[in-house]
Amino acid sequence: MAQGTVEPLELTVGGAIKASDTYYLVKIPTNGSVTVTITGSGALPPLTEADKCTCAGKKTNPTTDGAATYTFSIGKGEQSANLGNKVTLTVNPETEPGEYEYQLTKKEQKYKCSNPAASGGVSGGAKTNDQASDKIKILVCKIETESTRPVPEGPDDKKRKIFGIGEHVQLTFLPSKDVRWTVDEGGGKFLSNDASSVPFQIGVRAKTIKITATIEGKSIDTTFRSIFPTQIEATKDNNASHSTGHGVAALVTKWKIMPTTVSFGGVKIEELPCPAKDVTGYYLTHFNANDLDHDPRGGARTIDNDNVVDDVDTAGWQLRLTDPPLPTPFTYGYFDWTIPVQFVLADDDTQKVVPFWITQQFILSSSGILTMKKLGKQVP
Repeated sequence: MAQGTVEPLELTVGGAIKASDTYYLVKIPTNGSVTVTITGSGALPPLTEADKCTCAGKKTNPTTDGAATYTFSIGKGEQSANLGNKVTLTVNPETEPGEYEYQLTKKEQKYKCSNPAASGGVSGGAKTNDQASDKIKILVCKIETESTRPVPEGPDDKKRKIFGIGEHVQLTFLPSKDVRWTVDEGGGKFLSNDASSVPFQIGVRAKTIKITATIEGKSIDTTFRSIFPTQIEATKDNNASHSTGHGVAALVTKWKIMPTTVSFGGVKIEELPCPAKDVTGYYLTHFNANDLDHDPRGGARTIDNDNVVDDVDTAGWQLRLTDPPLPTPFTYGYFDWTIPVQFVLADDDTQKVVPFWITQQFILSSSGILTMKKLGKQVP
């Protein structure tokens, strides 16, 4: 059987990307499909005198009889019949990650004589090239993102694409291969690297984060988003108290951080100091401006897996009657605080952000009744 040289296979992905490399990554799409085409090539041995036929007393080359056929070895199996010069692999969201191996093992071209009767009955023949090409390995792969915490409410979708600031995300390359991970955009940090599955911590910024996995010099990437807390949902506690006629009050609430479609268990929450604003009446008459400043105590508080802050919030001013009593007679008075709400990365207090502010209002009546409002709740 004639021998020859089979040239390297040509790989075409989605009709746009061509490569003669022997290793290639194809990312599983989230929708639609990607078609991978592996095209065979390679010259056949030239025709010899023995292959020629006699037409009109002359030795002539026979004409080709149909298209050349190729034999491909695919993984552990083989495909050859009616493949023309190519095989295709269609990758869609349901395609299982895995490694596919292709090798062109044979090319055959049939010939026919244009005038068999004048050629002594020679009707044609075939030439075969069965020297194998280089192998092409295609890694059909994807990156999965999974939160290490459940969603507080709604579907328990850990494998989501939107996360709360501070969340820990497990990044997994499939099929399982040791890859090198890098953060291209959006910040955050890997807690380990050079493995198929690694933990990643999102920072305290609302960003689109782009992660790249690289193997054998080839890369695929994935993106996901981190979002800020948007508000606090307060529930009034039974310990809320009010002291009639003394100008003091306490509003005790339990806080839940919204939205609950992501987890904020990777950050802590704290109020920051702020000055009193819009001071009028009784408070303007009897106090200096800095007497009314907001001076929070207790530091940052942790947030649990349900996005619930671990301790109650006690809102008030001049709570203890053992403090110097408020001067009388009482008259109408008002002031408020616009309180910065800060979130701090639970294991790195250098990373912090203030995504919103909340208002706390103090309204004093001439009878000494203090109405206090915060987060949609109030006493009395």
